[in-house]
Amino acid sequence: MEEAEWPECDAIVGNPPFLGDKMMRGELGAEYTDSLRKCYEGRVPGGADLVTYWFEGPRRSKRASEAADSPPTRLRRCQLQGTERIVQADALRGLE
Repeated sequence: MEEAEWPECDAIVGNPPFLGDKMMRGELGAEYTDSLRKCYEGRVPGGADLVTYWFEGPRRSKRASEAADSPPTRLRRCQLQGTERIVQADALRGLE
């Protein structure tokens, strides 16, 4: 699995799907869940809910554009709705 590129845009607004860590294998399958976790290894904690992966894409895009050797991005704002689970330590550990 390869991480999808986010399209160039001014803003991202969305309500990403919530699927708890314990339910991901049953709903998405073991192969997909393992591939997703491996793709985001080191950036999203392995036990994070599915919604956490949606927060990583815009965060990565914004951080990359702020690097001195990177071209600026049009992305100025990102508003994603999450559940209270996203603010718990396990989910946020990799998104700081």
